[in-house]
Order: sequence, then structure tokens, then C-alpha cells
Amino acid sequence: MTNQEQHNNDHFSHKEVMLVDDNTIDNFIHQRVINFYQYAMKTSVYTSPLKALERLKQLNTAAPNEIPSFLFLDLNMPMMDGFEFMEAYAELPQGVRNLCKVVILSNSMNPSDVSAAVTNSNVFAYLTKPLIKTNLDELNALYRSTKNK
Repeated sequence: MTNQEQHNNDHFSHKEVMLVDDNTIDNFIHQRVINFYQYAMKTSVYTSPLKALERLKQLNTAAPNEIPSFLFLDLNMPMMDGFEFMEAYAELPQGVRNLCKVVILSNSMNPSDVSAAVTNSNVFAYLTKPLIKTNLDELNALYRSTKNK
């Protein structure tokens, strides 16, 4: 990597994030927000939670730079909802789960959904759609504070 490439990469908060949402319009908007604010150099987008899990299973802690810093997960999806995804996510190696923080990004304001999500030890944060700059700033602050512990 050249010095110029490294300098350009320094503007990004994270190397990669993953969006898991069956709604292509939400994915488009959220990807644009992530790109606009240079939150991640790469955004992997999955409309299928099963394909996202497949990708996570392929990752290993021997190559931590390939593991997304954040996985933004919708709760309401057909075939496999966010809670079912989290059950499968819990079976991934601890090293992957330590590096890839799950952020619920949902329209649901249902108190039982919020409670079930925030009490899940594998959920890093709960946000309501749409993703905005303030959310990204708050996630970065929370991410830095947990890395320093």
C-alpha cells in the first residue's frame, strides 16, 4: 500500500461493515450514508441473512482484517428474522463474534423486540431506521470505549 493509499484509508472509521436487510431500498440508503460519511472502506450488502451467515462462517480470526467491524441487522425479514439470525450467529467462533459487532437496525419500536435485542449478549447496539450520521458517531464512541477496556 502506498503512502497516498494509506492516507486515503485513514479517513475511514472502519475497513468493512456488513448490511443484512431484505429491503433493497433501505440497503441503498444505508450504504450511501456509510459511504458519504466515510464510515467504512467497504460495505458488504446481503438481502439474504443465510448468505450473510455463510460469509461469516468463511471468516476466521487468522485474518482479522477480513472480518467486518459492524454487522447492521434488520429484525423483520422473511425466511429468517433477525432473532433467528442471532441464534445462528451465536454459534460462530468467539473470535469472529468479538471482532464483528452486531447492531440491530430496524423499524421495530415494539418494546418486546427492543428488550429481546438489547438483552442479547451478542447485540452491540439497537438503532431505529434510517441510519444517520449521529448513529455512526455514537457507534464509534461506543466502539472506542469498549476497545479500551
